[in-house]
Amino acid sequence: MIDEKRLLGTLHELLKINSPSKKERILGEYIAGCLSNLGIETTIDNTSGTTGADIGNLIARVDGGLSGDPILFSAHLDTIESTQDLEIIEKDGRISSNGKSILGADDKAGLAIIIEMLETLKQSGRKHLPVELVFSVSEEIGLVGASALDFTKLRSRMGFCFDGGGDPSHLIMNSPTQETIEVSFRGKAVHAGVEPEKGANAIYAVAKAAADFPQGRLDEDTTANLGTISGGKATNIVADNAEYKAEVRGHDRLKLDATVQMIKQKAKQVAVDTKTQVDINQSTSFEGFTLNEDESVVKIAIDALKECGIKPAFTKSGGGSDANIFNQNGIKTLTLPMGAQKAHSKEEFVDIKNFTKAAQIAVKLVEAASAGQA
Repeated sequence: MIDEKRLLGTLHELLKINSPSKKERILGEYIAGCLSNLGIETTIDNTSGTTGADIGNLIARVDGGLSGDPILFSAHLDTIESTQDLEIIEKDGRISSNGKSILGADDKAGLAIIIEMLETLKQSGRKHLPVELVFSVSEEIGLVGASALDFTKLRSRMGFCFDGGGDPSHLIMNSPTQETIEVSFRGKAVHAGVEPEKGANAIYAVAKAAADFPQGRLDEDTTANLGTISGGKATNIVADNAEYKAEVRGHDRLKLDATVQMIKQKAKQVAVDTKTQVDINQSTSFEGFTLNEDESVVKIAIDALKECGIKPAFTKSGGGSDANIFNQNGIKTLTLPMGAQKAHSKEEFVDIKNFTKAAQIAVKLVEAASAGQA
C-alpha cells in the first residue's frame, strides 16, 4: 500500500520548486535525486537546444525483475506560469494556494504520484514488468519536450500519462487535434492626424477579423479560441502591422478543417475590405487520438480501477497532453487524473482523497500489467 504521508510530503516539496516552462532545471535535478535515492539512474536527453528549456527531458528505466515490454509512466515538469509567490494551504481535505498564484499541481501531482508508485513497488519487493519513465519539459507551451524526444530510445508499447483532472474513475479515451493559426495584417503607415485617408490600418483589420471569429465551443467536437492580439506603434500612426494568434481544436477532422478554412476565408475577405494585405500561417500543434475499450492499455486500466473499488468512466478531453505525442509515435497511452482540479487558474487545488486514490491506481496499473508474467 502507498504511504499517504510520504506522498503528501513529496507533493509539498515539489510544489515549493518554481518550474515555469523552459525553467525546469531545478525541479528536474530534484526529481533525478529522488530517483537516485531509489537506485534509479536518470538520463537527461540533449533536447534543450531544440526546446529552449534549461534542461532536457528526464528518462529512466526500472528493471522490475520480470521480462517483457516495459510500461511507460509520464508526467511533465513545467507549470503554466510561475509559482514564485506560492503559499501552500492544506485545509479541509484540499491543498491549494493562497490565491496569489497558481498551485502548480498540474503536473506536480502527477510527478508525486509516479514517485510514490516507485517507492511502493520497491518497498513491496514484488517483481513486476520493467517501467520506463519520461518527465518532459515545456509541455504547457505546446507539448514541446515530448515532441523533441528520440522515440527510438523507448521500448514501451503502452503507457499512462498522469496529467488529467477530475475524478480518478475517468479514463481519457479521446483527445483532440489542435491547429494553431497566426493571421498577420499589413497596412500602410501614415500620420494619423495629417493624412489618415492615405493609410490602411492593420489594427482595424484585425479588429474586424476578431469580431467575426467563431469563438468558444462550436459543437460537441470543436472549439476555437482567439488567444492574443498585438500591433501598432503609437496613437498618431496608422498601424501598418497587427496580428492575432488563435487555435482550433477538434475530435472530428472534417469539422476541424472546415472551421480553419472558414477562419482563413474571413481573414482574406477582411483584407480586401480594409485594403490591407494578410499572411496566414497554420500549423498542427498536436494530433488527436482515440483509444478503444478492447486495447490492452485500457483493459489494464480497467482492472487497476476495479482493484481499487472504482467503476471506470470513459471520457474525452478538450485538452492535449504528452499522451497525444506518445500515441502519435506508436505508444498507446492513456491519460489518467492526478487528483487536481481547476488547473491553469489561481483556484487550482488538489483533492487529497482523489490524489491518494490516483497513487493507488498507479501501483495497481503495474501489478495488473505484470499479472501472469511471472
